[in-house]
Amino acid sequence: MSAMFKPSLNFKVQLEPEGENKLDAGSGVHLMRTPYEKSALNAHDIQAKVAFLNTSFDGKDIPSVSYSNLLPNEKLSFSGGYVDVAVRKLLEEPTIINHGCKSINIYADDGERFQTVITEFLGADTFEKYREDFRESDVQTPEQQTDQRGKFRVISLYWVGTEDNSSTLFIVVLDPYHLVFPTGDNWERLYTSHSARSLRNGQTFEDAYHQEFEKIDRFNVGSL
Repeated sequence: MSAMFKPSLNFKVQLEPEGENKLDAGSGVHLMRTPYEKSALNAHDIQAKVAFLNTSFDGKDIPSVSYSNLLPNEKLSFSGGYVDVAVRKLLEEPTIINHGCKSINIYADDGERFQTVITEFLGADTFEKYREDFRESDVQTPEQQTDQRGKFRVISLYWVGTEDNSSTLFIVVLDPYHLVFPTGDNWERLYTSHSARSLRNGQTFEDAYHQEFEKIDRFNVGSL
């Protein structure tokens, strides 16, 4: 595997509101949150570093809100399709999520649904601390998708440091079926077809792309 699958993590991001909250990358890197300008947060195109939280490799089925990001057990069944192509594009060039990256309004109609989904990945306490810092990005696969944007979405946390004003997007969840914020009339059918029951438990991104993912540095949210 080429070096491009291992993004450089030689940076520090300052976090707030509680100064001692730290996220240990496992390599002596500590990240802390600080206030940032809302104008920067709401920009649709940013120039941020990108890193993966360990949750970004998880797969979950959440029946209460009809959400799943599980993959079929047989990789051949989706190899070469838009999910497979999107994952490989993201691994090759994680910074693609900077383009069209938009802030998430958790107070909108789907805010409760969003909180339910993200809490399953991050936990309630972490979600509450950073509830206004989430972003959504598309990973487009023009040759595979059937509409302008496609279905593959990435949910991330956007953090800006004080030392050099550098910004970082921490990938939280890979949303391959656009079910965090579903649209259209067929999304519940889409959930059903990708639920743990339909997929016979299915597999996570970790399972399906183990060789690729094991070469990527991950940040552990447990100490956030």
